Amino acid sequence: MGSTSKDMRLIIFCLQVYSLYQLDELHAQCHGVDICELSILEAQELQLNRSLDAVQLTECYLRRIGELNPGLNAVIEINPDALEIAKSLDGFQQRTGALLGPLHGIPILLKDNIATNDSMETTAGSIALIGSKPIKEATVVTRLQKAGAIILGKSNLSELAGY
Repeated sequence: MGSTSKDMRLIIFCLQVYSLYQLDELHAQCHGVDICELSILEAQELQLNRSLDAVQLTECYLRRIGELNPGLNAVIEINPDALEIAKSLDGFQQRTGALLGPLHGIPILLKDNIATNDSMETTAGSIALIGSKPIKEATVVTRLQKAGAIILGKSNLSELAGY
């Protein structure tokens, strides 16, 4: 099956989700920006020219999750520290005039089987792991944070990722 067929299936799926939840718009406007179509490079350009900061972008995605997640159940947990992390990144930019890294201020969801060393749980979608703490953080999380990403939360998955 070619990528065109996969693309078409994804488009059909998205349209079904949009119609299922009777969304008025296919796109989400936030501070005059369509966050559904916003690329990382565009988000960084908006941050550099101070049209949008990391806190505003994070709030936009949190609002969008709040609108869609009750029906989709795609996000298991929101990082309670996400806005504080965004404020810290905005402060860094204000002090230095630069971005921390290539993902500065970009909110990212992680699958719930990727270990984080913060206040969020890593359950891999299993009730058996609720309350457990990983021994160490996944390397990918450390790298994302060093690049300036904001770990927004954990996304749903089949229990233990279908192990």
